[in-house]
Amino acid sequence: MIFHSFSDRNSITNLMKQIAQIIFLFVFIFYGVLPILPTSSTKHGHLGHTIYITSNEIHTAFLFPKNEASDFLEFLPIDQFKIKNFEGVEFSFGDKDFFTEVPTWDKLTLGVLLDSLFTAEPGLIHVDLLREIPHNSKTIIRMEIDDSQYKKLVVFILDSFKTHNKKPIIYKDYNYYGSDRFFLSPIQFHLFYTCNSWIGEALRYSGIKTGITTPHKWGILFHLK
Repeated sequence: MIFHSFSDRNSITNLMKQIAQIIFLFVFIFYGVLPILPTSSTKHGHLGHTIYITSNEIHTAFLFPKNEASDFLEFLPIDQFKIKNFEGVEFSFGDKDFFTEVPTWDKLTLGVLLDSLFTAEPGLIHVDLLREIPHNSKTIIRMEIDDSQYKKLVVFILDSFKTHNKKPIIYKDYNYYGSDRFFLSPIQFHLFYTCNSWIGEALRYSGIKTGITTPHKWGILFHLK
């Protein structure tokens, strides 16, 4: 009976090891391999639209010049932004707690990071009106896209907002700079759908080449440089 018990323990231990190996392999493929494998891109005509991808330590965002943002400016409550003159409209997606508890990177704690990754909850869309576009910054990449890609990208971003009476719902009276606002989103943020996953999905939906998965920013930037 004792030997049978030891045998069961060994079997369970081996099974747990196999499960751990499978999980590690999945995470490695999802985070390490698939982001560098490109999706196909589709180009239908003249590349007549200029947009940008901006990035920081771990985060990416879409930046539209004002002249490319007419659909957004009609949709957003611009009067709620404490800025009159701006040159660009920046969009990003993220976890509610991460956005609200980590306004700067020095505020990041392990608890907030783990909670945002392992607890799935509706995210927020962060919209920032920029006084100027940082053309010479190393953290910005210019993209030329055609009309079809542009229209699909606009649709994807607009559909990422939770709305009431066809208007986006502001998340409390909270902002970083006054030139920005947070809006509710029906999309959930979690380990396998991050801020960069949202950017990647938008690019794939629009027919713009990116990684098969984009949980981190390198899966996006790798295919744009």
